[in-house]
Amino acid sequence: MEEKELPFEYRTAEGEVKSFDISHLKREVFGTTSVMPGSGEMLALKLVLQSLDNFVLVASGVASVMARSGLGVPVVCTENPAGFAQGISNALKDKAKVVVFADEMATVSCLPDLAGMKEEMLYICYRNSPSFRHLAGMMRGYAATASVAFYEDFMAKMKKAFSFRNFSFIEVLAPNPSWGYEPSNTVEIARLATECLLWPVYGTENGVLSVTKRPDKEEPVERFFSALKMKTPEGLQEEVSRAWKLMQKAKAEV
Repeated sequence: MEEKELPFEYRTAEGEVKSFDISHLKREVFGTTSVMPGSGEMLALKLVLQSLDNFVLVASGVASVMARSGLGVPVVCTENPAGFAQGISNALKDKAKVVVFADEMATVSCLPDLAGMKEEMLYICYRNSPSFRHLAGMMRGYAATASVAFYEDFMAKMKKAFSFRNFSFIEVLAPNPSWGYEPSNTVEIARLATECLLWPVYGTENGVLSVTKRPDKEEPVERFFSALKMKTPEGLQEEVSRAWKLMQKAKAEV
């Protein structure tokens, strides 16, 4: 699986803690925050800011923390992102688009509203806990999964979803060093989740599913949990293998 380098660089700070150098990015985002170095959600938000223009950001979770230092775009911080985004979208009409960047907890709490959402907006749910139940399959219109390990795929999906004149949903895997790995390994952990078929990367549009990133070699789920020094949940390998086979079959039928 050929991948280009990420548009971020690691640098060593005091105490040998690695962080990301973003000085050369188009938008320079916040200088320092209380967010843990190497946080995937921070990478994901930077990619959002790099990919899109003329939008209002409705944020929850870590994005709310980051917004205190300024993101260069209008930001509303709330723990009810779906409700606020609906109101703002209706008020803005064609002046600007609403982009939600919300953690999984806030997203799960408003799933019934999201499943029937009709307002024009891009909702991005960042998954920063090692749980792999996908929400994208529950959404209408354009929906996709993404990963900070495959930034070009993520950015392309954001631009595509942003151009839609209806509701669209992207669920991005954004590992966090609190899972138990060294902060500089965020991208590798995210890539490993896809290689172990825990986080397939795909898009759905009008009921048609397309796998957009395929692992060169399918790894056992045990390898992923071993990297986190965690015990592999019983029965997970069978569940993951069965889900992947169904996904392959769905792709073959379209």
